[in-house]
Amino acid sequence: MPQAGHATSPADTPGRQTLSAAQEAARMDAVRRYDILDTPPDGAFDRVATMAARLFKVPVASVTIVDEDRIWFKAAHGLEGVNEISREPGLCGSAILSDETLVIPDTLTDPVAFNNGLVAGPMGVRFYAAAPIITGDGHRLGTVNILDTRPRLITEDDTATLADLAAIVRDELEMRLAALNALRAEQERRREQEEARQRAEQDKNAIEAFASTLQRTLLPPALPVVPGLELACHYATASPQNVGGDFYDVFPLDGARWAFFLGDVCGKGPEAAALTSLTRYTLRAAALIDPDPDVVLTSLNTALLLDPAIGSRFCTAVFGVLEPHEKEGF
Repeated sequence: MPQAGHATSPADTPGRQTLSAAQEAARMDAVRRYDILDTPPDGAFDRVATMAARLFKVPVASVTIVDEDRIWFKAAHGLEGVNEISREPGLCGSAILSDETLVIPDTLTDPVAFNNGLVAGPMGVRFYAAAPIITGDGHRLGTVNILDTRPRLITEDDTATLADLAAIVRDELEMRLAALNALRAEQERRREQEEARQRAEQDKNAIEAFASTLQRTLLPPALPVVPGLELACHYATASPQNVGGDFYDVFPLDGARWAFFLGDVCGKGPEAAALTSLTRYTLRAAALIDPDPDVVLTSLNTALLLDPAIGSRFCTAVFGVLEPHEKEGF
């Protein structure tokens, strides 16, 4: 003979237990973690609702998620056009208060359910049974429930079957969450890669801009115009990110003579730039004191040997003095 199998008996617990504020807050955190509320219909959940209606031969079955102030239907069989109802005690709102399946054989005799809108309203629900959807960490997200407009009894095997359907929904939610987490992780990885690419591009541009600026400080912006002489130059670095060690310059010594030098220091980068700067300014300073090429290059060699930062680096340079003549050349 069928028995009303349920852990929460309407007759034994008239007011039913309630969740504490802390328990409800933790439960809602779990609901949000699964990111299921207000999502489009899903065939897997729809099949569970349809299966429940067919197994128990009831007109209405649904998969619900209990939100803060509403019962949201993830799937519903026999409730066309209904997406949510208010969170009233008695039915789904009471079914998440316990880990056991809630069975109400006759809602009109239940001290809590009789006043629920689904019972007192046009739908006239008289029978209700719901198994809570329980997460692995013990939070009850919602229910798989069956409803009828006439009182009825179900067996303990029936309540176990309803609990199995709720477990199927839980497993589906877990798989969905795992897929969402994998997708989010991939999106985060791509976002980090894109940010890293943008930073690398910015760093590259900054390095190139720095190298270009530094390179310009090591070379004259333009050669001077010297009557009686035709001067020209062209310089291109091997890499926009590295400062080259090449250098040249033309500068006046006095009213009639001009000095020039051309050279290269070994290596590239900041160390080469430092050596190039030392070489250029040493050549200029030495030439203004005594423009004799032998004296100038000897002064440069001495300066390089005395600087411990130079190490084994070396420089190759040509230095000369030009004295133009308008008629005879130089």
